[in-house]
Formats: sequence, C-alpha cells, structure tokens
Amino acid sequence: MTLGYTTMGNGAEKVLVFHGWTSDHTVWQPIFPALDTQTFTYVFPDYRGYGKSRHLTGQYTMREIAADMIALVDQLGWRRFHMIGQSMGAMAMQRLLVDIDDLLRVKSAVAITPVPACGAQLDQDSWSTFEASVSDDNSRYLITDFTTGKRLPSAWIRAMVQKSRETTTESAYY
Repeated sequence: MTLGYTTMGNGAEKVLVFHGWTSDHTVWQPIFPALDTQTFTYVFPDYRGYGKSRHLTGQYTMREIAADMIALVDQLGWRRFHMIGQSMGAMAMQRLLVDIDDLLRVKSAVAITPVPACGAQLDQDSWSTFEASVSDDNSRYLITDFTTGKRLPSAWIRAMVQKSRETTTESAYY
C-alpha cells in the first residue's frame, strides 16, 4: 500500500504536511508559491479515501493515518523530519507522535487549528449535523461556515464544499 502524495521542493529539511478532514492535500495549494523549496522538501500526502489515495480503503482512523504516515517517511528514507498538521490532520499528527518508534526522528510539529488528541466533544444536534454531512452538502456547508468563524463569503464556502465532495470518499469522510 502506497499513499498518493505531492512533493514540493528539494531542500535538505523534510516536512510532512497533514491535511484536514474535509479535503485532500490540494487544500494547501494556495501556499505553494510561498514555500521555501530550496531549504525544504515538502510532502503533501492524501489519506486513504482522499485525493490521490481515494482508491485505498481502510479503517479511516487516526491510528491508521499515523501508521500510513510513518510508513511513508520510511519509504522516502527520511531519518528526521518536521510536521505540519491542520485541523483533523493535526490530530493525526499528534497520534504519530505517540506511535512513532523513535520520537527523536521528529524535529518539530506545528499544529494549525488542531482538533485535540482526545477528539472534539459534540452535543447531539452537532453530531447529527456531522453525520448528515456525509451525504448532505447543506450540512457540509454549515460545518465549514461554523469552523471558519462564520466570516467567509458563501461563494468560498460553497467552493470548499464542492472540493470536499470531489476529493473525499464517503467512507473516509465518515
């Protein structure tokens, strides 16, 4: 099993970049032009059921994502590396920190709007919205609007919902 991924740069410093729950690695594309590709090599993997790894099935758990990421850095031959994780990706990154055999391989870990390692506790109404979002774009819209502070234009939110639908399988999303 090999995860699909995109590589940017060819620097000596290695960076593994985790995407969030609702989209694949392409959510990071707006920052690509600003990356220091001389100093760093960035790898943007897609989890099972997402983007370039849509064809891969699994349990879709944090433990599985962490194991897949450890296998990927091993496959790439990275002895030491940095990590960046956003939202659910930061949660998976935290799991990797627990599961990796040699913690000294991780040079740094940056969590952006992280979901805590213990998970987000939801009331019944919120949980119902999350469950419905697997197949209902209006629920995905509500979640995206809420998690971005209800401050972004509806056109942007609709575009993110469409991207989410295009880049994730329902099994992985759930």
